Amino acid sequence: MKKSGKPLVVSLILIILCTSFLIGYETKKEKTLVDELYSYKTKYVGDNSKVGGIVSKLEFPKEYSYKSMEILSKEEPYGLKLYFNGNANEVNIDDFKLDSAILFSLIDNLDHIIYIVEDDGEEIEIETITRANIDSITISVLGMRTSELGSSKNKFTKLVEFYEEVKNEIEEEKEDTSQII
Repeated sequence: MKKSGKPLVVSLILIILCTSFLIGYETKKEKTLVDELYSYKTKYVGDNSKVGGIVSKLEFPKEYSYKSMEILSKEEPYGLKLYFNGNANEVNIDDFKLDSAILFSLIDNLDHIIYIVEDDGEEIEIETITRANIDSITISVLGMRTSELGSSKNKFTKLVEFYEEVKNEIEEEKEDTSQII
């Protein structure tokens, strides 16, 4: 009697496919915020899809719902306008500085970010934050400029860890305040 090798081949193919699926599933599951953000790193603010990817991953303050962005890349200095819905009188620009640090670290030629809040149908420019403003903060807190923080994934990880830590502290403070009131 001659034995066929087909069952063995089919079994091996199934094992390889299942293993590939499980490895792929694990890789996707383990993707961190650093991985997601750093995958959008770009030299140019004009790279619409990458800049949009970064903005979509940021955790802006909950009091202001992100609305849209406008890329200012026709002439230098290159910038980004970010539009939010919310109460313009209650905006604290400090709430946006960590998000700005991420953006400056990942977009090499970004010079400034203009924050605009739409309040009762009126667009109100809150503030323009420059790379120099944020560099002074990142140098004092993390010892590096945004360009250096974005130069490698390891350095960028330090910024994101700080970002997540501060965001968590802000949320805890807000929860504590709401419980008191």
